Amino acid sequence: MVEPNKRHYLGTGPVMVGLLVAGVFMLHAAAKAAQRENRIVERIRPVCAHNRFTNEEMHRLVRFTYGAWRTKEEAVQAVVALCRGNG
Repeated sequence: MVEPNKRHYLGTGPVMVGLLVAGVFMLHAAAKAAQRENRIVERIRPVCAHNRFTNEEMHRLVRFTYGAWRTKEEAVQAVVALCRGNG
């Protein structure tokens, strides 16, 4: 039979493993989102850089417009329109 104090510790192992797995999943998802954002910024850089947009502003534009469009191409077109002043 397990002592009452040790019973408490037996339940923490699976909880810790679950939290670790959740953390790894969130880090992986964040890394993929950042990679996707960087690819789009590289595509819009030639248009937006000429309009004096900073790198931070381009990333912010992509971050806030990407979720509003169904495809990456629609997001790129929307950000390019904003950079050109047509948005």
